[in-house]
Amino acid sequence: MQGPGGEGEPHVEPSFVPRQAGWRASTRKGTILVGSLGALTILALLGWLSYGTTPSRAVAAASSTTAPRAVQPSPYPPGRWRLASARELERSMLWMSHVLIRHRESETQAPLTLATWHPLGRGPERSPEEALALAQRLASELSAHPERFERVAREQSDDLRTRRFGGRLGALSAFYISQWPVLLDALGAIPPGAVSTVVETEFGFHILRRELPPAATELAGRRLVVGYEKAPWLGFSLRPGKALPKRTRADAERIARDLSTALRREPARFDEFVREHSELSDAARGGDLGVWSNREPTSLPFELMTLGALDVGAVSEPIDTYLGFEILIRDPIQPRQRYAASVIRLAFDPNAPAARADSQRSVGQRAESIARKLQRDPHQLARFQENFCCRDPEHWSEGREPVGALPGFAELAEGAITVAPIVSDSTFLIAKRLNPEDLPAEAPIRFELPNPASAELGRLVRTTEPGALARFCRALPDALKQNLALPDDTLERFVALHEELANDFEKSTRPDAREALMAAAFTKLEQLLGRASFTRYRDLLNARVEAAIMGPGAVGG
Repeated sequence: MQGPGGEGEPHVEPSFVPRQAGWRASTRKGTILVGSLGALTILALLGWLSYGTTPSRAVAAASSTTAPRAVQPSPYPPGRWRLASARELERSMLWMSHVLIRHRESETQAPLTLATWHPLGRGPERSPEEALALAQRLASELSAHPERFERVAREQSDDLRTRRFGGRLGALSAFYISQWPVLLDALGAIPPGAVSTVVETEFGFHILRRELPPAATELAGRRLVVGYEKAPWLGFSLRPGKALPKRTRADAERIARDLSTALRREPARFDEFVREHSELSDAARGGDLGVWSNREPTSLPFELMTLGALDVGAVSEPIDTYLGFEILIRDPIQPRQRYAASVIRLAFDPNAPAARADSQRSVGQRAESIARKLQRDPHQLARFQENFCCRDPEHWSEGREPVGALPGFAELAEGAITVAPIVSDSTFLIAKRLNPEDLPAEAPIRFELPNPASAELGRLVRTTEPGALARFCRALPDALKQNLALPDDTLERFVALHEELANDFEKSTRPDAREALMAAAFTKLEQLLGRASFTRYRDLLNARVEAAIMGPGAVGG
């Protein structure tokens, strides 16, 4: 398994679909974003994630084990956001609340998270049909009286995490929500303030309310984390020398409430309590979360909602997260040092035996070998990034850097590469320091879903697994020949050109090379077909690609 831009195995086949720049869990080990990359990168590099699907296909595959429903809610039509790139979706921010009605067949994982975390246990004993009927009744009430949404969420929702927030899920990127495409279809169909009809996911039946973006502000804070055995994600980001606690969730909540009560009386002791009690690795920097805009993509929506409701210097009650129970204190905004780097990341499984290839020892030896090679020849950095992770430069401000990275990284001169790998949570980092002022400006954040006119073929070819591309190419002639009405000799050459391109795709190792192969094939096809027929071919191709992404079923099978 390689990082973004590397090669990966398709999750659903045969299909011509983009491998988005974010990732969907291919097993119940799941994924969640921590910091800038964090545990998401860890699992991707450990090979626990699949890159081979669009969000819609990943969710369809992940949901295929759900028992059929006797009654289905009417879905919203697929939105054109499905044609957008991952980068466009990442820069599109939406605010939403939900009321969730679960049933006895509902997924036990925490709703709308990808981390392996099961705080809810089995669903209620109601049947799917009973849950649907209840959800439809509540949806009808809330459609007529949207002002009741928060009260109904607090009293009726089966998502215990969001009850205290009146059903609010905070700021989420469209890319993150796209892991459940029916939800994004619904949000795209309703204006802010409106309530959706009932939408079904593996978690149960949802009623959504789209929220207006909040007034822009910056938030800063620190946290203290009390873990428990059934929140295993903490194991990837444990404080050095700590083991995943064996305590129950109830015991962790009791401890966290006692600490929170004490800290609300004496907030000046927060640093002391972090040193003594926090089990997360960011205790090394005092639990500092850095400075965040409440309108930017974040892995901390509940933390930012909680900070936003506090006065500066105030301490929160515990909030329930996939890491355990978090206690937060809001800090004043202060200037922060900015950093940027080109980074190679190699993740390890902290629980793997030393002899295993993904153990800390084995991966550490590999990282040290790469670091030595880069000291001899720094120009190999791009090649290693292509083979591992990550091609795009990273940037962060103090408090948002990979945990443990700052002491060694801050001493680097601009353009220098770390001599030895840096251990950050369950990842080895090798970094080349860049000047953050030299990085291109990020695309502005939008508060609406992207609405592309068509899919961009070059991007799809770059981001689709080569085997899937080859299968798609081989299937195209049969799919299009009737519409093109080609003479036999032209048809024979038409089929041969697609076979050549399929073979070239299978041999390709670089995304940019695949795009060049497609461009060369298009030149040959235009020469073969003539301008008018080639234009018709491109129109048919675009329609087929769009159908593969927007509609059910795979193309090319």
